[in-house]
Amino acid sequence: MQQRCINSNFCIFAYLIMQSIFHLRFFLVFAIAVLILFKPGFSENPILEEVDVSQRFKLEGYVFDVEGEPLTGAQVYLHETLNGSITDQNGFYSISNIKPGSYHLHIKFLGFEAHAKTIEIKNRDVQYSFSMRNTDLEISEVIIESNLLKRKAREKSLSIEVISAEQIREKGGNTLIHSLEHIPGVNAMSTGTNIVKPVIRGLGFNRVLLNENGIKQEGQQWGEEHGLEIDQFAVERVEVIKGPGSLLYGSDALGGVINISPQRYPSGDFIKGGVDFNARSNNELIGLSAYSHFQKNRKFIYFRASALDYGDFKVPADSFTYNRYILPIENERLKNTAGREYALTGRIGIQGDRGSSNLQISNIDQTIGFFPGAIGIPRAYLLEDDGDSRNIDIPNQEISHFKVISNNTLLFRKNWLDIDLGFQQNVRNEISFPHSHGFGPRPEDSLALGLNLKTFTANMRYYSRLNESINFITGINSQYQINEISGFEFLIPEYRSIQAGIFHFAEWDVSESLIVNGGIRFDYGYFDIDEYLEPLYSEPEVINGFYERVPDTERNFYNFSAGLGLSYMPNENWNFKFNSGRSFKMPNIAELGANGVHHSTFRHEQGNPDLDVETGYQFDVSMTYRTSNFRIALSPFFNYFDNHIYLQPSGTFSFLPHTGQLYNYVQANAVHFGGEWLLEYHPVSFLHLEWNTEYVMGHNIEENYPLPFIPPLTNRFIVEYRHNKDYGPLNNIHLNFQARHTAKQSRIQRNEKATDGYLLFNAGIGTSIDVKNQSFYLQFRVDNILDTRYKNHLSYYRLLNLPEAGRNFTLSISIPLHKDL
Repeated sequence: MQQRCINSNFCIFAYLIMQSIFHLRFFLVFAIAVLILFKPGFSENPILEEVDVSQRFKLEGYVFDVEGEPLTGAQVYLHETLNGSITDQNGFYSISNIKPGSYHLHIKFLGFEAHAKTIEIKNRDVQYSFSMRNTDLEISEVIIESNLLKRKAREKSLSIEVISAEQIREKGGNTLIHSLEHIPGVNAMSTGTNIVKPVIRGLGFNRVLLNENGIKQEGQQWGEEHGLEIDQFAVERVEVIKGPGSLLYGSDALGGVINISPQRYPSGDFIKGGVDFNARSNNELIGLSAYSHFQKNRKFIYFRASALDYGDFKVPADSFTYNRYILPIENERLKNTAGREYALTGRIGIQGDRGSSNLQISNIDQTIGFFPGAIGIPRAYLLEDDGDSRNIDIPNQEISHFKVISNNTLLFRKNWLDIDLGFQQNVRNEISFPHSHGFGPRPEDSLALGLNLKTFTANMRYYSRLNESINFITGINSQYQINEISGFEFLIPEYRSIQAGIFHFAEWDVSESLIVNGGIRFDYGYFDIDEYLEPLYSEPEVINGFYERVPDTERNFYNFSAGLGLSYMPNENWNFKFNSGRSFKMPNIAELGANGVHHSTFRHEQGNPDLDVETGYQFDVSMTYRTSNFRIALSPFFNYFDNHIYLQPSGTFSFLPHTGQLYNYVQANAVHFGGEWLLEYHPVSFLHLEWNTEYVMGHNIEENYPLPFIPPLTNRFIVEYRHNKDYGPLNNIHLNFQARHTAKQSRIQRNEKATDGYLLFNAGIGTSIDVKNQSFYLQFRVDNILDTRYKNHLSYYRLLNLPEAGRNFTLSISIPLHKDL
């Protein structure tokens, strides 16, 4: 009877969703998956369960603080199955029905350093008790959930930062990537306020890999104005890996990795949900998102719907200068930079004694205007105020990103097998009026550029254990892509590509203080690029010949990469890390086959089908000293790149009509080095003081010129106050203030523009409010308090001498709901 009730409620809920759905395939795939999972009897004997109860055991023990006092309410769970427990008033926990195998045991408790340990369950019950150290540091010893070996951050040789949804919300920012900029070494490459891509240690484009639930995000990420089609409301946890990740993740991870994953919930029966609201003053943004999460009998269903609507953003200027012409900025707004975004995310799954299986379906639709001055040569008449700051006129871009991800973990002969499968379809249409094309028929519509990219992904990893000290991961990554084009403009050709890699990685606990890891990887890539011929007209309807924009090309790439790292912890305070390795990067489709006007970045890009594989020799070191209220860290790095691929401004204007400068994809040997500095101090538990610095230098050693698009020296000074004491209905009050100083960037490539230094001030206040047994979270921020006029060196609007957005007030409200079943 209860099952029928659940199904009935679901059918009503699904019907309501269907009425508001804007992509039928999302509903069809998600609804079918839910009906199968929640069908009565589905989980009575699936592959994730085991009926032989004689082969199940128990793990139990106590959790204390360093003084031996029991900790009540600590989360204790096994990562692979989410089978877990909450400690009672005596600090006691008990996890039963555990199959023999190797598990990662995770323990979390607010105000204490997280704990992780590999537990071997063989043929008997296991007792394990431990004590947890308290800490005032916000970035404590968190557990790396998404990374391949589930260890604490200090036990990993790579530099990894873990950011929760609460921290993203508190740090603010127009986008997810803006919210990560407080991490030393992370910057945002932007076109306007809502088109943003990550840069890690000065490396961006296809050198930073973004994973969502183990699947690489594939859109048109080679372009700066191609944003990340990710619902920022749905992001619950982010792991940022600074440094080379090619060994474990493949070619595009040469500069770093950003892992996005959902929060992991231990087993239990509950219903939770909530509503999130955002409003920003600068572009009059209104954002609304609602979600629900139902979990019962180790099965769960999650659904979120989000919407953003924003207008033209404001800059502290009323004019700009291009090619010695002074052009107006009416009402200090960049005309036609408004946009809309709609996102749906559905996730279902089941956790069993032998593993787990999750399925996620998502769809994001974006419509974003382009500043008219960035399409063709800026003209004053195009910039006249149209009286509506929220309309989206031509030129604009329309993007739809549909994604299906299946994550599966299975206990296999006492070891673990992970299988991640994904399908993505990224449809991108750039809409603009046809330019003057001389002879030839005039285009019948306004579709300038259409890109339809389909990506199929399959990843597999096998986790094995030689003994108590040595762990292995053997993995395979594979991807197949098909790209189709349309429109009256041309930028990249149609192509098909195959990429595959196999790796073997080992981690050895030499002692309690020394962990060594290393591995080797082989990758192969194949590109089949179609020829593109542009007709030449002698009369309006007479073709006199063809001009070859891109030749018919087939390229094969293959290479080895390898790495060796260590983490040395001589005591509880010191941590030394070292990494060295050989990495590589295959040329992407734009680098091989682009030959057209990239209007939204105001340039003509020209690829080179003869480009070779880029290889790198990368080294980084990290030295950290920490106590419960103090941390100091220094992280220098050095990279040498052979055949480094980059986009070089030529200094000449394109031969194509209505465009800007010609940029060529070229290769050269280069060095790339720098580092980060972090000083964090809590003089008292509720006061946080921080100073962090980042510096990067890139140099073409063949031509003795700096590399382009390198972020300048940046210092951040942060003061935060946080108090958990209740003040009537207010609790968890926190205030923060940040001063960000960015130096002048004058180390520039030939024909690249320098940018002056600037100083920005940001501040925020937030609190939880309890009203009649209901809590909600309120956050207020103001960015660029002094309305400073400045140019971001990684912004492509600076090519038009346009400043960044001015003062911005942000209001965020979150209303969480929770009920145990």
